[in-house]
Amino acid sequence: MTTHEQERIAALHEYRLLDLPAGDELEAVVRVAAQVAGVPNGTLNLIDENRQCQLTSTGFEGGISARSDSMCAVHFEQGEFVYRRDASIDPLFRINPWVTGELGHVRFYASAPLITPQGYALGSLCVFDTEPGDLTAGQVARLQDLALVIVALFERRRQAGSTASSPSSSAPSTPSWNAPTPTWPPPTASCAAPTPSWSSSRPWSATTWPPRSAWSTATSRCSASGTPPTSSRPGGSAPAGARSAGCPG
Repeated sequence: MTTHEQERIAALHEYRLLDLPAGDELEAVVRVAAQVAGVPNGTLNLIDENRQCQLTSTGFEGGISARSDSMCAVHFEQGEFVYRRDASIDPLFRINPWVTGELGHVRFYASAPLITPQGYALGSLCVFDTEPGDLTAGQVARLQDLALVIVALFERRRQAGSTASSPSSSAPSTPSWNAPTPTWPPPTASCAAPTPSWSSSRPWSATTWPPRSAWSTATSRCSASGTPPTSSRPGGSAPAGARSAGCPG
């Protein structure tokens, strides 16, 4: 076994795909792939050292077969989409047991490789029929898209498994800060009332602004016109007590 093949097998087992059911999402993608191709059969093949495992399939009952019998194992590591209108007349596949009748009677055959972000081929998304058939360029592109979706679902499963098995994921978190130590006596603070920011030369004080006579006049105008008076006080709003005069708030 070559070093690359060892790394590929290790990557396959890292995803933990062979130990768990396919799940609804992967099953749905395979069904859509068969529909896109317009054929009754589709499968998600994973290939390890010696076997081809059909993780999920539609149109037939999938299972496990020898890697040496696999049509996809012939080419999946090349990373290219493979399509045969009639596999029975193709020199590469015509003696394959999936074509000769020993395992199946495949004629139309198409396969999109499942390549990880690190470049390892895990298997293929395969669609086939017992009759010869054709694919358009658009159908080929959509099948390649679905292969990318499958790899993305693999990645999500792998990351979820890594998070669940990480020791830090179950350990209680330790605050990265320390509570401040109180000091006594507290720092000296001024309890004096803040000094008004406006000049003391105004004809009225902060507690009586605006002049009661001016506010009474403004209130009368508000009641008559329905518009609140405009304040010239810094901050632009009348004191809370003025609203009780009956102007709309």
